[in-house]
Amino acid sequence: MRHWAIAAAAAVLFLDQSAMGGQADLSYDPANGWVWLDQSEADGGYIDSFVLRANDPPGFVNPTEVPLAYWNYESIATETEISQTNTKPEEWPGPGFSFHVDGVFELGPHFPTGKDLNGLQTFLTEATYNSGEDFDLIVIPEPLTVVSLLVGGAIVAGVRRRRSRAA
Repeated sequence: MRHWAIAAAAAVLFLDQSAMGGQADLSYDPANGWVWLDQSEADGGYIDSFVLRANDPPGFVNPTEVPLAYWNYESIATETEISQTNTKPEEWPGPGFSFHVDGVFELGPHFPTGKDLNGLQTFLTEATYNSGEDFDLIVIPEPLTVVSLLVGGAIVAGVRRRRSRAA
């Protein structure tokens, strides 16, 4: 039973990379290029502005379809930059994007697909929020990776159990 607990703890640590930092998260799904910003760990608990800049090419996918039109915000959506800046912070201070029920702002499938963390870091020349804080970049594991991790843990636990019975 102890081995299963160790394998489960390792899986949780592997899957919950956001627990490693005190920054807002930029999560990326390599299967479909979907990106979302999670402000729950941002200083003050909100994202007031953000800038994402990419290498050109390949640049962002269909940037004109990024959902960025919010009141009091200057928005840019091009092949090399997706950004929003609060133009009147004195009138609209604080919770910027927190009107999203779960604190997550979904940008949609606007990144190229198939990138690992290193590839994502190379693709983005800038990923900042609230006047220069760096996003914590998170690549969501593909389902096959999660299954492989769980199967590997089960095999290791089975081998250990068999050895302990033999001894």
